[in-house]
Amino acid sequence: MSTKGHFNISHQNALRLSFIALGIVLETLKFAHLLNEDVILALLLAFILACSEDVFERKLRSSHATDDIARKVEKFLSKKHGILNDLLDGVHNELVSVVKISEKGFSFAHQAIALHSYAEFWRLIKGAQEERTKSNPLHVHALHSCDLDVWQENFLSSRLYEIQREFSFNGGSTTRILCGRADEPDEETLKAAHKMISVGVEVRYYSIRSSHVDHNFAWDFMYVQETGKTVIWSSFSRRNGGAIDEATYHDEPKYKNADLRALWKDIHKYSVSMDASAVEAKLAWFSGIRLAQLSSTTSTGSGLIT
Repeated sequence: MSTKGHFNISHQNALRLSFIALGIVLETLKFAHLLNEDVILALLLAFILACSEDVFERKLRSSHATDDIARKVEKFLSKKHGILNDLLDGVHNELVSVVKISEKGFSFAHQAIALHSYAEFWRLIKGAQEERTKSNPLHVHALHSCDLDVWQENFLSSRLYEIQREFSFNGGSTTRILCGRADEPDEETLKAAHKMISVGVEVRYYSIRSSHVDHNFAWDFMYVQETGKTVIWSSFSRRNGGAIDEATYHDEPKYKNADLRALWKDIHKYSVSMDASAVEAKLAWFSGIRLAQLSSTTSTGSGLIT
């Protein structure tokens, strides 16, 4: 069954996909005394994400193979293996709760997995652009009001920047609107914008307090204009600026009865461009303020020494 361009995955196949990951680790469990639970869980979840490429581009595993793995899992759990039974059963429950699949797409309700899936999504978009000519670019539209940690120093930021640099080099176009609660971007937003601009991303800023657009900014989105492939980021805190806790992937830019193309157009209309020279000048200003404050503190402190 070909799934290219579709997300029509049955609940049965979704469970089979989880069993693939569980089966892979069966032979590894005999070495569990050398691994902790977090390591094993991370390996399993990473495998599930690797399988997401099959959802986008390839065929699902054959039913015979997945049925065989499911039997092995059941057989393992039917015997007494002490804490290993609890570990396997617990990981299975974790996987079932993390991965949610519907007719429209699928989601990962786990912060680390959501962020990792986002990097994989970008890798696939980059690959799609590599197959096109520079005269036939993909246009990516992204809105970001969640926490900026993903674009700062962390285990994924370097990878994300490099992927988007290659996407731009191969002719792809990305416009990202950064949203904040102030009238002007703060220093952290400027730092993130500066890095984005350096890899070929067009960056804009929208002030949430302006209230020009009817959107609560508790969830963000990104979509590819030509294909409609979409990711929506949600924060369990249900407030703007919260951490990204869940990533949902759809075939077309629609979410919660909202047309994301229209929403993007409205926010873009009231956003302002962040060009490289202006961003660098503002960052220099912030740096000058800090130096002045440091100098003042040092002078005051030295006056106390007798």
